[in-house]
Amino acid sequence: MLVESNIRKRPTLSNISVRRRAEKALRESKEHLEDAIESISDAFVLYDANGKLVLCNQKHRDFFPHLADIYRPGISREEIMRHHAAAAHEKDPTFDVEGYLDERLKLIKTPRLDKEGRLINGRWVAIRERSVAGGGIVSIRTDITERKKSEESFTRLFKQNELILASTGDGIYGVDWEGRITFANPAMMQMIGWEAEELIGKSQHDILHHTKPDGSSYRREDCPIYAAFNEGITHRVDNEVLWRKNGSSFPVEYVSTPIEADGRIIGAVVAVRDITDRILAEQKIKHLASHDALTNLPNRTMFMDRVEQGLARARRDNTMVALMFIDLDGFKPVNDTFGHDSGDETLRQVAERIVSCLRGTDTVARIGGDEFTVIMTDFSNPTAVSKMAKKILDAVSEPFHIGDDEVNIGASIGVALYPLHGQEPDDLLKAADNAMYASKDMGKGTYQFAAALVSALDRFGT
Repeated sequence: MLVESNIRKRPTLSNISVRRRAEKALRESKEHLEDAIESISDAFVLYDANGKLVLCNQKHRDFFPHLADIYRPGISREEIMRHHAAAAHEKDPTFDVEGYLDERLKLIKTPRLDKEGRLINGRWVAIRERSVAGGGIVSIRTDITERKKSEESFTRLFKQNELILASTGDGIYGVDWEGRITFANPAMMQMIGWEAEELIGKSQHDILHHTKPDGSSYRREDCPIYAAFNEGITHRVDNEVLWRKNGSSFPVEYVSTPIEADGRIIGAVVAVRDITDRILAEQKIKHLASHDALTNLPNRTMFMDRVEQGLARARRDNTMVALMFIDLDGFKPVNDTFGHDSGDETLRQVAERIVSCLRGTDTVARIGGDEFTVIMTDFSNPTAVSKMAKKILDAVSEPFHIGDDEVNIGASIGVALYPLHGQEPDDLLKAADNAMYASKDMGKGTYQFAAALVSALDRFGT
C-alpha cells in the first residue's frame, strides 16, 4: 500500500505539462499587464497588502528622475514617501515633512482619495493622484501642471473680462443663434431696467428692439443685430432706439459683432451706448445757432429764413406779408439806472409780451440789443397789421416789475408790406427800419408804415 501511495504522488508528465502551461500563461499575462501599464500615459504604481512596491511604469519613474532608483520591487511605500519628503525639504527648507508623510500615508487606510499635491521632478509640478486601496494599493498619477496653468489663465481672463464688463459705461450683451440673450453687463441692465434673471434667455428683439423711433414695428428679419451673425459681418447703427422694461425708449448707437466658435458663427455680442445726452447737446447747439440766447426767440438768421418762406407762399398764393421793425424807447436808462441784469430781465419780459400779442402763424425775433422784428402772414388787409402794431405798443408801454423796481419803457414800430414796398427780405427789412425811425421822429410810442405805402394804406382806412 505504501508503494502504491508513493507512486500516486509522483508528478506525471501530464501534470508537469499543465503546470508549465499555467506558468507560461501567468508569465505572459504578467508581461501583457506590464506592457499595458507601460503604454498608459499616466504614472502607475502598485503596492501589495503589506505596503511593498510590486511594480511601477516608466512614466512614474520619469516623474522622479533623481529618485528613480528607489522604485524597485520590495521597497516599502513609507520608505519611498520619506525619500520624497527628504528631497522636497532639501529643495525647500520650509517644506513640512511630517505633514506631508501624514497626508500621504492616509492612502493606506483610505479606499479612494482624489488629491492635488506637488511633487519634485527637478521642478515643482502639480500632480493629481487617484488611489484605490483593497488587497493592495493602486495609484495613478497625472501631471496636471499645464492643465492647472490653463485653468488659472482662464480664471484670470474670466475675472478680467467680468471686471471689464462691470466697469465699462457702455451696455454689453450677447445673443445666441436664436437671438436669445445669453449675458448682459450691469451697465446694460441699468439702461433697460431689467434684472439678469429676468433678461437671460429672452428674445432681445421682442423686449429691446421691437419698434423703430417713429413708432412703427421693427421686423425681426430687418434687425441689424441679427444681421451680424446671419451675414457674418459687423454692423454699426447710430440712429435707433432700444426699449426699457417700463415701456419707454432711449436713443442708442450700437455695434453688433458676430461670435465664432469652432469655425462657425454661434451668435453676436452687442455693444450699446445711450446717446441721449449727445442728442440733447446737438439739439441745444442747433437751437442756439438759430435762437437768441437771452430771450430764446428766433435770431436774425432764423427770422430771415421765415421771411423767405413767407414770401414764397405769398408769391404762390398772391397774398401780402407784413414785416415790423420794433425798437424800444427809453431802454438805455434801464441799464444805466438798474444795471445790466435788470436790463436783461426787461428784454426777456418784452419778448414774452410781444409773443403774447401774436397769432400762431406769426414770428417774432430779436435781431439786436433792444431791436425786435415780426413777420405776419395770412391776413386780408393792412388793418390787421395796424391792430397788431397797436397791441404790441400797448403791451410794451405797461410797467415792468423787475425785483422791487418798476421800469417804464415804450416802443417805436416801422412796418413794410410785400409786395407794395419790396420784393425781397432785405428790401422789406430796410423799409421797415426806415419807417421805425420815422415813427421815432413823430414822438415815439407809435407805429408808422413805410412812406411809399401811405397812399395804398389810405384806401383801407388805416
